[in-house]
Amino acid sequence: MKQFMTKKLNRVLAVVLTIAALMTGQQAMATTKTVTYTFTAEKVDGKPEAKKITFTPSGNQFGTNPGAKTVTIENTSNTTGFTVELDDGVILTYSRSQGSMTFASSNGIIDGIILNYSGDNHSRFTVACTDYYIRHIKFADKNGNAFYGIGSPAPTSTGALDVDVDLDLSGNNYDPSKCYEVNSVSYSPTFGSITITLADFASGNGTKNDPYTIKYASDLNHLATFVNNGQNYSGVYFVLSNDIAYSHSSDWNYAENENNYTAIGTYDNPFRGTFDGAGYTISGIRIYKKYTTSNKTYMDQGLFGYVGEGGTVKCVNLADTRITAYTSGGGIAGRAYHSTIEDCSVGNDVWIHAVENGADDQGGIVGCSQSGTVRRCISRATLAINSGLTSCNSFGGIVGDNNNIIEDCIAIGVIIPKVNARGAIAGYNYEDNDLTRNYYRGCKVASNSVTPSGVGVGTYNSTATSDISNKQGALALYAITLGTDVTLDRTVKATLPNTNNKTNKTYANGADIEDQPYAYATATVNLGYNSVPDGKTPVYSATNGGTISGSTLTMPASDVTVSAGLYDNSLSLTANSANASNWTTFYCGGVGYSVGNDVTIYKAAKNGTSSVTLTEVSGGIIPAGQAVILKATASSVALTLTQDAATGDYTGNELLGVDVETPQDANKTYYVLSKPAEKDFGFYKLKNSVNLGANKAYLEVATTGAPGFLGFDENTTGVVPIDNGQLTIDNWAGAWFSLDGRKLQGKPTEKGLYIVNGRKVVMK
Repeated sequence: MKQFMTKKLNRVLAVVLTIAALMTGQQAMATTKTVTYTFTAEKVDGKPEAKKITFTPSGNQFGTNPGAKTVTIENTSNTTGFTVELDDGVILTYSRSQGSMTFASSNGIIDGIILNYSGDNHSRFTVACTDYYIRHIKFADKNGNAFYGIGSPAPTSTGALDVDVDLDLSGNNYDPSKCYEVNSVSYSPTFGSITITLADFASGNGTKNDPYTIKYASDLNHLATFVNNGQNYSGVYFVLSNDIAYSHSSDWNYAENENNYTAIGTYDNPFRGTFDGAGYTISGIRIYKKYTTSNKTYMDQGLFGYVGEGGTVKCVNLADTRITAYTSGGGIAGRAYHSTIEDCSVGNDVWIHAVENGADDQGGIVGCSQSGTVRRCISRATLAINSGLTSCNSFGGIVGDNNNIIEDCIAIGVIIPKVNARGAIAGYNYEDNDLTRNYYRGCKVASNSVTPSGVGVGTYNSTATSDISNKQGALALYAITLGTDVTLDRTVKATLPNTNNKTNKTYANGADIEDQPYAYATATVNLGYNSVPDGKTPVYSATNGGTISGSTLTMPASDVTVSAGLYDNSLSLTANSANASNWTTFYCGGVGYSVGNDVTIYKAAKNGTSSVTLTEVSGGIIPAGQAVILKATASSVALTLTQDAATGDYTGNELLGVDVETPQDANKTYYVLSKPAEKDFGFYKLKNSVNLGANKAYLEVATTGAPGFLGFDENTTGVVPIDNGQLTIDNWAGAWFSLDGRKLQGKPTEKGLYIVNGRKVVMK
């Protein structure tokens, strides 16, 4: 039997001692072994206090040669101690000190039994435990009447026995909930019995529904001792119940020989149980292992050194850790063989180091995954090598050397040195291995600056890197910043560990990192909007090359900002009557509108400094950001929101517009379409005190030399209708026009045929 426990125990006079010990080999669960000692106290020299105690063993539970024997001790000044050998070098040693009896084992199975005598009818019995836990204590009088713990009924009689059960307050494992104090226990010169059952861990029995609890650093240390000495815990469950921080002497980032932690599981003795971190954080680990030919401690280093077949490590956060291994160094596990690492995170203060040439297979989560599965993990680790190293391979932000599955993992800001086979997700990924929805962001791969893309995985014995687009195997992410009320509509594929109280999730087209959405280049993302009022439609726009069609964003290879505005599904504009038609201008910067067949669209361009050319635009669509002039047969103009592309030619359009009422620029002169009473129809200079109208078109020119009026020039088409050869003009008395409808600046002086007051006039 391999002995791995360190405990302090104390007991009174008649004791049944039950030790939960571990078996070697493949046995999964801890077994209990019992040696019963009956302590008999006798009066000596007629004195009332106990002076003589006899230890009589019964049972043969420690093998064929238990070594247990009867020992009688008299409490005299010349009593120095005794030794009882239990089995396989397990020693129970007694030493006398001021009326106390103390038992200690040399190898840490049992460490302390103390009996204090202080009066004729009073005895005090203290149980103390260092590192390990007293799971259950049973007290019974000599007649077998039992009681348990605080508040249990105690038999009453003359005299009293005080029983304290306590933990070593000097250690990190003090837990008041495990302490008991029971008073008024009857006794007689022949005492009763106490049964003490010891556990490997504070609580639990190792089953799925009642896992062993890991609460203190000492628990992890014990687990490493048990596993590394041959107990693989196959089928056994553990759960972390507290953050655990290891003390350390430095914050070295490269080579310094500090070891305050032993990785759980070795190449020869892997861990095959299930360890659930329950979202707690383990920090402060320092491991420094260099190559040695004497043993294999240089390899498989991490929180877990080697997770073997059927093993699972999940829901653990690792912080403030430094790991140096010659081969297979990883934050959560150095090596995973036919096992699963899932839902774990490694912080940006975790460093994985290589200090020797040939140091291969280093990973932020797992150093080497052999037919293992790594899923739903986040790495922010820094991987580093000492200056001058030239032959290191397979360094990855998630896995250094991968030979199976990596899925739904994210590498954020990981740093990978200049080695062969380096990648933000995997340093080297064996052919045909399954990489699915793994993303990276802000990583430095063989560079002092962020490498935005193309470094998802490395190539064996090469510095070449690439991304894997198949099943989004290893792709770079770009941020999507959402404007007010803009949402994304996508289905979550996996939820990863939270960080900073914010969520991390993966999707088929990207991920959320601490609630910030990301997507990979060329991915399509469905957009949404909170609470759209009736009669409105959200219209989206994106910066930095993001393409939007309707409510679908196609991601560029850059961060984008997506905004949206709510627009009326339909508009009705009141037109001004002029020239027997109805005229208005229109502008919308965010969305396009279409018009019916009864409306004509015009663009405009300045012709010199005194006139404007209007040109009809076909197609019936006013695209977003185009200011236009509209002519309608009715007194109102109907517009319908559309996101169809315009087919008409808006080249050369100089009309401008604003979405909201806007003050003028003092350095410019603005013109708006108008028909003042008794004035010509055209563009008039806008008074300085008047703002530019919302959703209206205008022209602007430099202030210097600007005229007060811009009329329509001779190239203008379709402005005024000619009916039966007669030009119809409303309230334009005295105005002269050419036959093509061009308004002239006063009475013409050249010979020709003109129109004035609705009649043709010949100038000779």
